[in-house]
Amino acid sequence: MSDTRRDLTRADAPYILFFLVFLVFFFHKIIFTGQTYFIRDAIMQFSPWKAFAAGNISNGKIPLWNPYTYCGMPFLANMQSALFYPPGIVFYFLPFVTAYKLYILFHFAAAFFFMYALMKDFGTGKISSFLAGIVFAFNGYLLSRIEFLSVLGTSVWLPLTVLLIRRFSRTRLCLKNTNLLGSVLSIQFLAGHPQVFVYSLITLFFFSVFSSVRGKNLRSLYIFFASGIIAALASAIQLIPSLEFIYNSARGAGLDYSIVSIASLPPREVLSLFVPFLNFKYSANNWPFACYAGLLPFVFALCAIFGVFRKFIPANARNAAVSADEAPAESSRARRWNVYFFMTLFVLSVLYALGKYNPLFGIFCRIFTPANAFRYPATALYISVFSIAALAGFGFEGLRLSPGWGIFLVLFTMFDLFFVGSVFNQTTESSIYRYYGPKTMYLMKQKGSFRIFPTPKTIAEMTGHGSNFFRGWVDVKDNMFGDVNMNYRIFNARGQDLFIERYRKFLFLIDSQGSAGGANKLLSLANVKYVLSPGEIKSPEYREVIGGEMKMYENKNCLPRVFIV
Repeated sequence: MSDTRRDLTRADAPYILFFLVFLVFFFHKIIFTGQTYFIRDAIMQFSPWKAFAAGNISNGKIPLWNPYTYCGMPFLANMQSALFYPPGIVFYFLPFVTAYKLYILFHFAAAFFFMYALMKDFGTGKISSFLAGIVFAFNGYLLSRIEFLSVLGTSVWLPLTVLLIRRFSRTRLCLKNTNLLGSVLSIQFLAGHPQVFVYSLITLFFFSVFSSVRGKNLRSLYIFFASGIIAALASAIQLIPSLEFIYNSARGAGLDYSIVSIASLPPREVLSLFVPFLNFKYSANNWPFACYAGLLPFVFALCAIFGVFRKFIPANARNAAVSADEAPAESSRARRWNVYFFMTLFVLSVLYALGKYNPLFGIFCRIFTPANAFRYPATALYISVFSIAALAGFGFEGLRLSPGWGIFLVLFTMFDLFFVGSVFNQTTESSIYRYYGPKTMYLMKQKGSFRIFPTPKTIAEMTGHGSNFFRGWVDVKDNMFGDVNMNYRIFNARGQDLFIERYRKFLFLIDSQGSAGGANKLLSLANVKYVLSPGEIKSPEYREVIGGEMKMYENKNCLPRVFIV
């Protein structure tokens, strides 16, 4: 089943075409019906951001500032707005739902194609490369991040950067090569998720070191650093404002360890890599730990690892991960290096993902202070599934199966990933993005400039809403969770994204008053006219304007946006 050609040729076309058919089948609900994905951040954060950016750009303005969130905050400098990410241009010319579908399809196709091309460059055959591409594109990590546009956009570029490092390390150094890799890195950075980008960059650095040691020259490291400089220059329009924003944000001085270690991977959840749904069901709250890469791919990955030890595997199966065009004398060494690298990468990424469950994690955070800028250690599972995809391709290649058996096992893996992956993201009617409830309608009719303020209890109530019902999510939108208020040009004293440290202290001061009545002076100073609360506000400064499960109160003492003292 081995194919000795590294470069993509016409012979690869049937495999790529078959993948495209599978891609359409996998996402047939959102392609051929009026259904779309809607859960959490897609509807509460990214939809408002994209609409705000599109509105400004259509008027010839670059949105530097977002006046609708946190009493005003930077917009361009917020990396996750991804204002300059090239594939994100579709959001500026198409309705959000249409652009969102195209964005998803493009990135899953890119994930497969980049991984397929990388494995071909490693010397694996077409079927083995196809398997690795399928695993990387349709693992639980990527599928559970469909709602996070910045995570999805940043994640898919890693195989391409590794591929370019490999290829350029085999040629003479030239500006053209470093420019190309630098451009890809800048595109990945502009996709908008700094944590995933940093993990990718660290992986690429380790691979550059690995290539330099193996090749006994520093060519890969030269390319890495030169390309990094080019990437920084190419993305400076985003990098410089974002660094300033982060410096002045709540993360500028580093987060507390209790926050950094949120969503650490419980040791039991490591089994999720090859055993889906340990509790026999998937909850939307489990997305940080979603990483299922398939049962058979995990077995194939083990075959690759065991295959580097001669005593564990027959001689005819000890060729996994060998680049086909390498000299026979070097093939065994190349095989071991490739497998050792991805095996080590997998182990390190899982150890980091364990977070607080790893005794060394706290020590690492104290020594390497930049790690304190990120939450969710389980995000490192992104590197774990990348490693499994590569090892699965190597192991599958080394088994030297007959074409019939090989195709059957790949099809079984595709069915497995489809069956498990289809439950990660719920769909509903696309009109969910247009519907709004009575509170929103009431606020849109009010005259003058004012802000709203959801109480902490309001936020706690909204995160508990079910996601299976169209009406339920309309209600969540109506309660102004996240940045949904931006869609209606309603100003909010709260928000969902990163904020300035000084404003965090102001919000903390408001919340520490214990009640809307106690915080009335501060809320009035912030131009808050309407307060949303699930409970009754017993204070003469407020009057109820909308009742029900989630009530809305008018602040009688609201001060104007600007006044002279």
